[in-house]
Amino acid sequence: MNSISSVTEKSGLQKPLLAGARKPVWLLFAVIFASVIMLLPTPVGLTLYGKASLAVFLLIAMIWASEAVTFDITGPLLITLVTLVTWGVGGMTSSNAMKFALSGLSDSAVWLIFGVFILSTAAIETNLAYRLAYFIVARAGAKPRILTLAYMLLEYPLSLLMPSITARAGFMEPICRATVISTGALPVEESLKLGQQPSKFAKLIYLSNLYAILLSGISFLTAATTWPFVAALLKKLTGFDLTWGYSVILFLPTALILTIIAWFYLNWFFQPEFDIATGGQQKAQDELQRLGPMSIREKQTLFIISIAIILWATDFIHHLGPTVIALGVGWFLWLFGIVTWQQVSRNTPWGLLVVLGSALAFGNLVEQSGAMAWIGGVVLNLTNAMPILLIFTILVFVSTIVRSMEASGIALIVPIAPIIVAAAKGWNIPGAETVLLMVIGTVGHAAYLLPMQMTSNMVMYSSGYFEVKDMLKSGWAFVLIYLLFWIITAYTYWKWLGLW
Repeated sequence: MNSISSVTEKSGLQKPLLAGARKPVWLLFAVIFASVIMLLPTPVGLTLYGKASLAVFLLIAMIWASEAVTFDITGPLLITLVTLVTWGVGGMTSSNAMKFALSGLSDSAVWLIFGVFILSTAAIETNLAYRLAYFIVARAGAKPRILTLAYMLLEYPLSLLMPSITARAGFMEPICRATVISTGALPVEESLKLGQQPSKFAKLIYLSNLYAILLSGISFLTAATTWPFVAALLKKLTGFDLTWGYSVILFLPTALILTIIAWFYLNWFFQPEFDIATGGQQKAQDELQRLGPMSIREKQTLFIISIAIILWATDFIHHLGPTVIALGVGWFLWLFGIVTWQQVSRNTPWGLLVVLGSALAFGNLVEQSGAMAWIGGVVLNLTNAMPILLIFTILVFVSTIVRSMEASGIALIVPIAPIIVAAAKGWNIPGAETVLLMVIGTVGHAAYLLPMQMTSNMVMYSSGYFEVKDMLKSGWAFVLIYLLFWIITAYTYWKWLGLW
């Protein structure tokens, strides 16, 4: 071996083709599959633009599901593909196509995540999050089942204070991390490098919180950004006025039932490697004693974060969005020297923000290209002669499939709502369109399969304590349970209330 080849090999310059891919075979298969879709004849009613957007969706969905490449680097790929589709078959100029592909990065959701990571960084760096986590462990006990139940139920009062599921995820993530670290658990990749099995306890803690965040977001009209949009569409398309109090009556009971089911299900699916967390309550009490009284920095952080929560809870008065509150409050954390830019930068998942922004732009592409409307039209044509219950169920399940394309529930509901209402009005059943649209609204939170389906998912996923395949394996069955319970609710409880 000559000196040049020796240097390049030691420097890592000689690498096999597709060395950056985790699973090259799956990557090639996804590319081939999407290419075949593009080569097939374009279905009637679907434009080439729409077919191209569906091909991109299938390509990205297969890459995400198979983890063919690292999740973070799919952001630049998606930006490139959206640009090529809108420029190549969408009729845009190259500069406008690039602006369209990058438009998601300016979405408030991207900056909200950044804002909540400023808050979570402060909570971590000052030990406030660890203090709260150890306090919960000390009071709730160190048994995983009790601990996860305490965390899941905590989301409900928290949802009254914080009208953003992303903000709640940002608040809970450092608490989850501190709880997991207290048991000695490591992130998945670190565990695998050491030849250890990833901690099931860590997966249980994070996914139980992820599920509870989504479920609590359904329970109150102000608990998530999706529901104000649903309420506005209900008023506009059906004339039904969904008030805050009525939303509690309609959605909270089923959400609580599903939370208990999720608690049982996740504890069964991710059976922890221990019955009692390492050290148990005594360890938590020892850690609290070690932390001592709250420091000035902790008190400052608690005070500033409390201001953020109060502002989030009173947004109906001042009408400031959660993003500007998170960023504004975060600035004061810098001003008072509680956190530094280096600390925030180290704790912020920049790659994840790019994925979210690109996914939001892709959601706009699916809508603009007519692909979503085409899917809805096909479903309606196929279900004309079917019983109402069967049509109802099919529409809900198809909407769930479409939801997997989107990075937010709003991206599903806004374009599909007119189609859903038009179909339900054709049944000539008073109130049917209202009920169906509200059930489709709950589908907006059926985001249990992929991190990119909801920003709160991405906050939790950024911890590194669970993988995409963990969400897929556990999520598909719960999605079925979730949809079944909302359909049953619509046909029993809501009928009993006289909604239709």
